[in-house]
Amino acid sequence: MIAWLAELSEDLPLVNVFRYISFRTAWGMISALMVAYLGFPAFIDWMNRRKMDQIIRTDGPESHLLTKVGTPTMGGLVILGAFSVSALLWARIDQPMVWMMLIVLNGYGMIGFYDDWKKVMLRDSGG
Repeated sequence: MIAWLAELSEDLPLVNVFRYISFRTAWGMISALMVAYLGFPAFIDWMNRRKMDQIIRTDGPESHLLTKVGTPTMGGLVILGAFSVSALLWARIDQPMVWMMLIVLNGYGMIGFYDDWKKVMLRDSGG
């Protein structure tokens, strides 16, 4: 959406930088990082209040039984959300490749969410 500001570059010379993919890429990474950075604490608190922590497999390493207890799961939701918001904000959404990338990425994210959701709701480490 912000890429559309490049159309104003003939009238406003300062917005000429929005034409460059390197500028939009850098600010896309920064904005995704900021969205994730701001979203993770609230998400972790929300998951901890609902006692949706990771189920530890008993056949894994002994250290996991001590260190992974209480680790919230489904953190990929925040990462996918931050990436999707940033892509919709900074990418040229008139290009079909952007939409294909978002659909595939979020499709795989839904598979991961379903796997984590089964682990948490069924209290089974198998997913």
